[in-house]
Amino acid sequence: MLIGKCYEPKEASPVSDPNRALDEALQRSGWTPEQLALAVNARLRAEGHVAHQVHPKTPWKWLRGQTPHPPLPGYVAAVLSERVGLPFAPADLGL
Repeated sequence: MLIGKCYEPKEASPVSDPNRALDEALQRSGWTPEQLALAVNARLRAEGHVAHQVHPKTPWKWLRGQTPHPPLPGYVAAVLSERVGLPFAPADLGL
């Protein structure tokens, strides 16, 4: 006799679409996702945001379609804009 709650499998998380805009900008920059994380972290530290840091592997998640939480999209756009020499807004990068 089974007593208590029955096991109900969790629904699978929806698979996000790859972020092609960010991938394209990253390719133009010549950076790896890990280098993007380093650049974002340097900018965050320079502006006193020591509580926010990006793990070196996190940009891979962004490339797979996850969206970074504020204030990170603005920092990603800023460092890529400087590196590539084109103005990017977070929306331009799918962020």
